[in-house]
Amino acid sequence: MLKVRVREEENLLEIKMEGHADYADAGKDIVCSACSILLFTLLEELQKQQATGKVKITVLEMEESGRCRMEITDWVKETEVVLETIFNGYKIIEKNFPKNISFVAKIGSCKKNKLI
Repeated sequence: MLKVRVREEENLLEIKMEGHADYADAGKDIVCSACSILLFTLLEELQKQQATGKVKITVLEMEESGRCRMEITDWVKETEVVLETIFNGYKIIEKNFPKNISFVAKIGSCKKNKLI
């Protein structure tokens, strides 16, 4: 099972993705592809925002296997819109493929911003 985990505490958001969807063979797995493209879209958008000083991201782990771990700090409302959109994408995939993906978001109340 592919696991996507989101954890927010104070002004820190950690996103982790690991595992395998096992919907189909490697290279033909539509669940894995969908989850990967959401991750790459998120990362690219956050990098654009970071270049303009709107957010700070730190990629702690990024492997060809799809395993990824990143931390996000100092975000703005525009960042929240992107995050909510991507997270909704994961929820939709999980709803349609519950045996292949698990999406868990532990979102607290941070002091600077309120996410989702």
